[in-house]
Amino acid sequence: MRRLSIATTLSLAVLIVSTVAAAPIKLHPSGTHTGIERIDRVLDAVDARDGDALAALVQPFTRPCVAKPDQHIPSRPVCDTREKPGTPVQVFWGGSCEGYFVRLTDASDTLEAWAGNVRGLYAVYRSKPAAQYSAFNPRAGFGVMYAAGKGRSLVAPKLILGPRGRIRAVLSGCSETPAQELARVAGKLVLPPRK
Repeated sequence: MRRLSIATTLSLAVLIVSTVAAAPIKLHPSGTHTGIERIDRVLDAVDARDGDALAALVQPFTRPCVAKPDQHIPSRPVCDTREKPGTPVQVFWGGSCEGYFVRLTDASDTLEAWAGNVRGLYAVYRSKPAAQYSAFNPRAGFGVMYAAGKGRSLVAPKLILGPRGRIRAVLSGCSETPAQELARVAGKLVLPPRK
C-alpha cells in the first residue's frame, strides 16, 4: 500500500473538513414544539417574529448605568440624557462575540430584529452541568438554538432560558456553527438536531 505525502494528507483533510462544513444542515420547520409549554411559547414567539411577545418573556435584572461606554466586558449600560451615572436600569444579557447589556426598554426591538435574522430552529437543550452556573448556563435552564447566515458562514444564535422559561440572554452567535456550539454548551437534548 502506497503512503501519501504529508502535503497530500493535509490537502485531503482540508477537503474533507471543507465538505463537511459546507454540508447543508436540516432545520426544524416553523411550528415545531417540544411539548414543554414554557419553551413552546418562546418557539411560537420567535416563529411569529413577535418582539413584544418575546420581550414579555424576558427576566430582567438591575445594573447601574455609566456616563459613557466603557471597556468592560460586558459593557455597562450607558445612561440616557435623563439619568445620572449610577442610576439603576433594567437590563438583560445580550451578546455576539462579546457580551453586553440590553435595556429592558429596548427588548422588543432587539428581540424582533434577532428573530428576523434566524433561518430556523436547530435544537433545544438543557443547560450543561457546571461547577459554576451563570446567566449563559443557568442551573436547570434551557438553550434554544437557531441557525443564521448562509453556506459556510452559519452561526448559532440562541436564547438562554431560566428554569421557568424566561429569557435571560439573547446571543447572536460568533464564529461557531450550530453543531460546534451545541457540542460545546449542551447538556441533555430536549429537541435534537434533524438528521
